[in-house]
Amino acid sequence: MNSFILNVFPNLRSIQLPSSVEVIPSFAFSKVSKLKKVIIPQSVKSIKNSPFYGLLELNAIHLPHSIKCIENEAFNKCSEIKIVIYNGTKEELKSICNPKEAFKDIRTNAILCVDGYYHIRERYTKTLTKQL
Repeated sequence: MNSFILNVFPNLRSIQLPSSVEVIPSFAFSKVSKLKKVIIPQSVKSIKNSPFYGLLELNAIHLPHSIKCIENEAFNKCSEIKIVIYNGTKEELKSICNPKEAFKDIRTNAILCVDGYYHIRERYTKTLTKQL
């Protein structure tokens, strides 16, 4: 995948990666500031550190079951992501990444897996109750 080509189009709003992509490299989309949607194909096996760094308009991400590694801070400074769907189980998600580090800057508290939600952070009510 050629990051240079992507960064020539900073106003790109949506992209479907070709099925030839196996690795999403670090900072691949960092200059595509208007990106809201990325379709990740089944061919992707690895997401490196910070490929989506600072994408403040990215609001949802769908991760195929084919991914074997998501590095820490993969979605660093993507504070508007409200929905994360992973087509695998919670245990599989934990085996491919440290969810609390890979998704620490996103808005949602949980990742939807095929067997339920994996909670990244404690829910607000639990935190509030502990403070009382």
